Amino acid sequence: PYDIKDKAKRDEKWQKYREEMIAQAGNAIFIFGNKYIENKLTDDKELVDADGVRKEFKIAEEQSLNLFPVGQTGYAAKELWQTVSENQALYYQNNELQNAVQIMNDVPIDRTSELVDAIVKCIDLSQNI
Repeated sequence: PYDIKDKAKRDEKWQKYREEMIAQAGNAIFIFGNKYIENKLTDDKELVDADGVRKEFKIAEEQSLNLFPVGQTGYAAKELWQTVSENQALYYQNNELQNAVQIMNDVPIDRTSELVDAIVKCIDLSQNI
C-alpha cells in the first residue's frame, strides 16, 4: 500500500497484510532483511536493516510459527539469529532441531545447495514434533 499518503494508515495496512499472510504459514524463514532508504540531503541511497523483517518475526513468533533466521545472510536476519541463538530452547522444542538450526547457521552463504538442504532439514524436523 505505497499509495497511502498518511503514514499511520499505511503502517496499519502493512501490519494487517503481514498478520494475514503470516497466519497462513507454519514456518517462517528469515534471510537478509535489508532495504535501501533515500538520503534526501544527498540523493544517495543507503542500505539498512529492514525494520519490517523484525515486525514479521514478532508476528510469526506471536502466532507460534517455526522461526528460522538464516544469520549468515546478514542484516536483520543476522540480528534475529543472534537473538534466537541465545535462547534456542525457547524457540526449538528439542535438541535435534536445535542442532539442525545451529548447523544451518554454520553453513557458509556461498554453499547454496548445502544451505538449502540444511533449511529443508530444519523444516522437516519441525514438522515431526
